[in-house]
Amino acid sequence: TLQAASTSYMGRQHRLSHFSIVPVQVDSTQITVNIGSTDANTIKSIGGLAVERFNTFLILSSQLIKDMNGNSVVAIPDGKAQRVSTFVYDRTAPNVVAFELDFILGQLTFTFDEPANGSLVSASSITIQNSFNASAMHTLAGHNGIQQHTLSMVLILNLLPADLYTLKQHNTLAISESTTYLQIASAAFQDMAGNQVVPLENDINVIQASIFIHHPPPLFVKIRPVAARASGGTQVVIDGGNFGPRPGFAGSRPVDAFIDGKLCTSPLVIVDNSTMQCVTPAVTPGQESMLQPIRLMIDNSSLQLNISNVFTYLEPPTFLSVYPVAGTKQGDTVLTVSGENFGPSTQSGEGPTINVTIGGLPCSQVNITTDLYPVNSSALTCHSPGLSTGLHDIIITVDGVSVTAPDAFRALEPPTVVGIYPLSTFRHNSTVVNITGTQFGPTTVSGNGRPVRVYLDDILCLNPVVLLKDTLIQCTAQPSLGPSNITVYVDDIPSPDNSVEFWHYDNAGKLSFNSAEFFVSEEEVFGNVTVVRENFPQFASPVEITVWARDGSAQTGAHFVAANTTILMDAFVNEIDFPVRITARDYLPSRLRKGQDDDVFLAVQITEVVPRHGVGTIGCEESKLTIKAICQSITFYCVADLHKDFIVFHRTDELPPA
Repeated sequence: TLQAASTSYMGRQHRLSHFSIVPVQVDSTQITVNIGSTDANTIKSIGGLAVERFNTFLILSSQLIKDMNGNSVVAIPDGKAQRVSTFVYDRTAPNVVAFELDFILGQLTFTFDEPANGSLVSASSITIQNSFNASAMHTLAGHNGIQQHTLSMVLILNLLPADLYTLKQHNTLAISESTTYLQIASAAFQDMAGNQVVPLENDINVIQASIFIHHPPPLFVKIRPVAARASGGTQVVIDGGNFGPRPGFAGSRPVDAFIDGKLCTSPLVIVDNSTMQCVTPAVTPGQESMLQPIRLMIDNSSLQLNISNVFTYLEPPTFLSVYPVAGTKQGDTVLTVSGENFGPSTQSGEGPTINVTIGGLPCSQVNITTDLYPVNSSALTCHSPGLSTGLHDIIITVDGVSVTAPDAFRALEPPTVVGIYPLSTFRHNSTVVNITGTQFGPTTVSGNGRPVRVYLDDILCLNPVVLLKDTLIQCTAQPSLGPSNITVYVDDIPSPDNSVEFWHYDNAGKLSFNSAEFFVSEEEVFGNVTVVRENFPQFASPVEITVWARDGSAQTGAHFVAANTTILMDAFVNEIDFPVRITARDYLPSRLRKGQDDDVFLAVQITEVVPRHGVGTIGCEESKLTIKAICQSITFYCVADLHKDFIVFHRTDELPPA
């Protein structure tokens, strides 16, 4: 055992674990022991032991060796240790055989081939360079403490924050093992005997880091939103990985994000290892609407990631048009607004916040669509709120920047139906009709209104077109039968109940006199013949009937006044009288006697039937109207005037002029 004094009270001693004896000659009184490297380095690592002759003592037991006769050597006990008689100083310079750089702990670790003196380190003699023949290097300004391990053959140097910052910020130096080399001057380290380290010189014998420890490089997945206002100030979320724990937690490290080459302003918040938040800087003038790169810098720039063309600064939004320009005041009208600079589609989930108001009230279900308009244009849809009747402004706000379209949308009352023309058609016909009313919205040709719908009862009127703003719709009524109520839908809101009807009529049926002879007294003002429908269908068409009245035995003017008489037989009317004016003011009787010889008749005939729709036919077309004479005696109702050549009878109750 070697120890630093005659006694071991200070604990500076080492018992050899392994050695070898150099062969000796017979009868030699001197033995040479070779100390192994482990024992030698251990001895060197113990301060104050075997540094020079005065602190090198030996103790040994009797078991160490025997003489030629088997006698054990006399022991040298502790307390009576024997000082070395001859001491040769260590003149061998130590070598740095390996080094490591740990950016996480902020340490340089050096491994020597013999113990080094950790109390004698010159950090300013240590340089980190980027290659064997350096193009970039940094010399340490100092250190923040030394740790010694493994018999002082390993020294751990704690780097100063300033040195760490400089190394981490360099984009070609100390970014991996292959860019981390060690250059040292001889003054950097000493062994326990004061021998200076063998220098490592540039382009001669510098060594590469055996281990380079750093946080894993940052990962980028996406940024949300991918577009924001040009003035900056938008909070964005960056999804990726290896951002480190939140500040204040173990392992946290500085993180910076750059957009358009400008630092995202604080607060930059690390939500977790895969999410960070920051606030966008303002765009460089002229860079609006252009894709911008993003650069992530972790741990004072020692870890960097550049991402190209992933973010856009938006110019202020613009308004081009809205469809439809009018809708129900009840709301929920789906509007399509076209403009520019609305940002990415809502479906992508990557756009900025966007709001739309109409009349100061928020639109719901705002959805940005794409690929509907030319390049640099955008479109969005939303559902209108409930509004008061009239014109309202539309305001679009993208990431806090707004554009106003004055009086761009008109809220409509429910539509009303006032009339229809024509009023009817034949049951098998498709007929173009014109419907008048209010609140029908913009004309169809303008392209600014939603399609209207028209129903005749539950049958759709085809191809509806608003011809006059708000007041006139034209559509094609499909075949049907009977009356139909009219309902107009504008923006899916129906018109209220109304009395306007449209009729689909069937054929008019067969028209006939209902008797072969009709009778009338000459004292009556009118005599009637009756026409009836025969075999008529349901909802028979109105029909115009013309009846011809001519002389039979009666004389026109003397007995009656008549001509071709046309009368309308309306729907649901199946019997109608045709009046013939009876005059009979005076006439010359054939003889003075009562009876049918004094009666006269006139012939009547149905000459034409004209149905409003469909077909009408003539059945029994001829009849007669007999005028029954009342002047049956000279003394009954009549007065006889005696003339020279004849007797004339005339009525005492004169009829009005025919």
